[in-house]
Amino acid sequence: MPNTDAGAAFWTRHPIDIRFSLPFFGGRFYITILSGPERRSAERRQHERHRYPLRTAANIFFMAGTAAAFYAVALIVLAFASSIIEW
Repeated sequence: MPNTDAGAAFWTRHPIDIRFSLPFFGGRFYITILSGPERRSAERRQHERHRYPLRTAANIFFMAGTAAAFYAVALIVLAFASSIIEW
């Protein structure tokens, strides 16, 4: 049963809460970015570190792809800014 207490709902929200979905080869994928002060106990963080490891093949490919896209955009911006490519 969902908690309907407005005060409790306020404290469970994150200051940064970005959620969106993207079309990807005939399907859709969602991305969620949450940020805020750490409220989990050390025991819970330890448990979740083992249950949801950061170094997985999918995470590594995602981070590498994101970095490659970022650097590609940065290279294009630098090319325009340094007049290598003229408008």
